[in-house]
Amino acid sequence: MDSLARLVILKFVQTGQVDMRNPFWLKPACLFPLALIFSLLFAPAHAAVEPAYPQALLKVKEATEAVLGRTGTEGCLQGKLMNAMVELSNSCDASGRKDPVCNFADKFVMSSVPPLAGLDDAAQQFLKLTSSP
Repeated sequence: MDSLARLVILKFVQTGQVDMRNPFWLKPACLFPLALIFSLLFAPAHAAVEPAYPQALLKVKEATEAVLGRTGTEGCLQGKLMNAMVELSNSCDASGRKDPVCNFADKFVMSSVPPLAGLDDAAQQFLKLTSSP
C-alpha cells in the first residue's frame, strides 16, 4: 500500500472517525473520497501523445499556406504557425529527429512571434526546406 494511502487511513483512525470494529470504507460518507484517493494513487499516468512527424509536418505546411494566403488576422496566423511549429518541434524531440526542418522549427519556437512580414519569410523558408529536390 502506498505511504499516502497509509497516511490517509492513519488520519481517519487518529481523528476518531473510524471504529475499527466497523470498516470505515463501508460508510457512505467515505466511499467517494476513498475511491478518489485510490484511483489517483493507482491509475496509470497518461502522457500526452505527441503527433507523428508526418502529421506535424502537414500541419505546418497547412499553416504556412494560410500565412501566405492571408486566410486570417495577423494574430490568428501567428498563433496558427506558432502552434504548428511547436507540435513539429515536439514531434522531432519525441522521435529523436535532428534534421534541418526540425532545427528550423526549434529556432522558430524559441524566437519571438514575428510580425506578418516575418511570418511570410518563415513560411517561405519552411517550404524551401521541405520541397523535394
